[in-house]
Amino acid sequence: MGRNSLLQEARQGRLKGRYQPLGAQLVVPAEYETAIAAALGEYLDAVVVEGGTNPEDALLMLSRADKGRAVLLPVDWTRTPQALDAPQDNGCMGVASQLVKGPDNLNNIVCMLLGQVLIARDRAAARQLASSLPETARVVTLQGEVFHGSGIVVAGPENRAGTIGRPRRIQEMQAALVDAEGQVKEIQQRLRDTEAEANRKRTQESELDKAARQAAQGFNQAKTRRTSGRYWRWNRCTSGTNSRRASWPGWTGRSSTQSRSCARNGWRSRRTARRSPG
Repeated sequence: MGRNSLLQEARQGRLKGRYQPLGAQLVVPAEYETAIAAALGEYLDAVVVEGGTNPEDALLMLSRADKGRAVLLPVDWTRTPQALDAPQDNGCMGVASQLVKGPDNLNNIVCMLLGQVLIARDRAAARQLASSLPETARVVTLQGEVFHGSGIVVAGPENRAGTIGRPRRIQEMQAALVDAEGQVKEIQQRLRDTEAEANRKRTQESELDKAARQAAQGFNQAKTRRTSGRYWRWNRCTSGTNSRRASWPGWTGRSSTQSRSCARNGWRSRRTARRSPG
């Protein structure tokens, strides 16, 4: 309760300085979430007091207001103990501080809280590792059981694993969103390329169709000129013949059969006239 009140006062500007929840800044692999949450314990809900911020204002607010208690982690006041070295043991997963990622300015705080913690695969490995640790060190199993070097054991369900896993899930969702945006951009680019290719093909088809129409038009014009030339020559020849025929006696401009008949009749008339005695 005190943590939330402190953060709210800071967000609203009534508390000077920078205050951040610790759990929201740590990225923990999914397989270690339960163990890290158990190792942090009450410090999982701690408030980080950023460098350059005087925690006295926060302490004064918590002492005067009936808003509960809060764990403060002033960056400028932190003293970092020496971290453990992970033993060469198949049951040891590593030092807890090395399995967690966070901002660089929290390195000292992370080392202070988790540098003396080993993560063990199971209880048997944890008991074996704890027997050789100093009293201030701890071993935490993947199931969240805490074995202190002093011999104290803390066990039971750890319900805060979901809280510490929230930053990881947010990070994964952001990465998935970036990946999805990249895929969308790739698909959009493919669509643009496909549309450009389709436009290019439509342009080619239009040019080919235009060329085909022009070729057909040219062919028709050439055919028309050729037909007109033949008709003109035939008409000229026919007109000359008809002109000559028109001078023949009996030519009436009728059909060729009738014309030939009239011409023969006219020739016979002239021949008869010449033979008749004068």
